[in-house]
Amino acid sequence: MPKKELPALTSIRFIAALLIFVFHIHIRWPFDAPKFVVNIISQGAVGMSLFFILSGFILTYNYRAILTHNDYCDYFVRRFARVYPVYFIAALLSVPWLLSIPKINQNVLPESIVYVMQLSFIVLSDVSLTQAWFPSLFNYWNNGLAWSLSVEAFLYLLFPFLLSLLLGLNRKKLLGILGISYILSVMPGLAWYLFDPKPAPAIPIVYALPINRLPEFIVGMIFAILLIRKKQVAVNISVKVLAAVTVVIVYLGLVGAALPLYVTHNFLIVPLFAIIIYWCGQIERGPLAYILGNGALRFLGESSYSFYLMQFFPIMLTKQYYNIVLQHAPFLGNIWVLAVVLLLITIFLAAASYKFIELPARRYITTRYKTQRAVKSISGIT
Repeated sequence: MPKKELPALTSIRFIAALLIFVFHIHIRWPFDAPKFVVNIISQGAVGMSLFFILSGFILTYNYRAILTHNDYCDYFVRRFARVYPVYFIAALLSVPWLLSIPKINQNVLPESIVYVMQLSFIVLSDVSLTQAWFPSLFNYWNNGLAWSLSVEAFLYLLFPFLLSLLLGLNRKKLLGILGISYILSVMPGLAWYLFDPKPAPAIPIVYALPINRLPEFIVGMIFAILLIRKKQVAVNISVKVLAAVTVVIVYLGLVGAALPLYVTHNFLIVPLFAIIIYWCGQIERGPLAYILGNGALRFLGESSYSFYLMQFFPIMLTKQYYNIVLQHAPFLGNIWVLAVVLLLITIFLAAASYKFIELPARRYITTRYKTQRAVKSISGIT
């Protein structure tokens, strides 16, 4: 199957980010809505599963040729240029919240030394994108949002090796690994639910530990390979996608918080999300193709990474000064209105970040890398 643009998947990135945004609003200002709606919103963190599956899918689809060209350096430079500049800026902007580290009870070292050690450890782990490996750091720096970038860094590091392995397998073996990956994606949440259903330690371990997210990423990779090798495009895709989305909505609406911790839904969410992504990767025409291919929605999808990181600031500032905000804008006492206002602010920040930070930094880093590579190549020839 020749490589082509997948505009529908770009739009899906924003939908996943929007799910997480609404979830983050809800855990701070609970929505007053029917139980069915609240159940869906309260489990919006399942959007992270959609992100990781989609990440594996898109990387595989876009970078499958790196094995042919043996150009791993180009891949890593592009990933760094794509992720790190905005991440670093968001980290700098979140420093005021980082400085308010709570005191710990210990009698070995002076309090000031402990504080410096805490701060140094947080900065080192976040700069190196390793914070998700240390569950105690889940709520520090960018209010916990950065954990997913730590997971992505781990997945990006493994990706070339996983791609080399998976592309060499036939369909039967691929499906076997797909089944194993699905089971592994279910096991962390299932183990927590069956043996230790306490929320406090579970989120940074069961939900955020990078190794627990690897199976979802592999599921996305395998579905991409299946699409690449597919000889014919499926028919009635829009109907299939809408049917799968309906199942997700109905399931979360009915079950919702009865299975907390988000990854406990993986037994159904992971295969449905993977199938939705797989089908959307084949959409070429029809109403759904028109909606997901819309220019505005595509732009939101392209800036969804900035949207994900920048949502922290309007949410946290509003939370910190909410009483003052209400004095000047009492209409924001309505949570739905507040959510819309914060959404518009976040979209504006994301668009600005995408246009003035993300794109220029990406172009600068990749261009500089190519220039240096070309110079070295010429020097080698001469």
